[in-house]
Amino acid sequence: MDGEAGLVPWAMELALRFVERRYVGEQAVWMLRWTAQVPQSIAALEQIAVDTAVEAEVRSLAAEGVPGL
Repeated sequence: MDGEAGLVPWAMELALRFVERRYVGEQAVWMLRWTAQVPQSIAALEQIAVDTAVEAEVRSLAAEGVPGL
């Protein structure tokens, strides 16, 4: 596998679920930011950035990873 090309869509979904369950949220957001070339990663970051149920620090970290947000 070669970097982002080797990732499967469920990896982004799993990262999103980790954030929602407040389990390793910061690490999950960093993984999504690292894979920002994958459309599902950007979608997940956008969702996290506006979810008021997510800790403010994690929302901010997600927002920083969304181009143009």
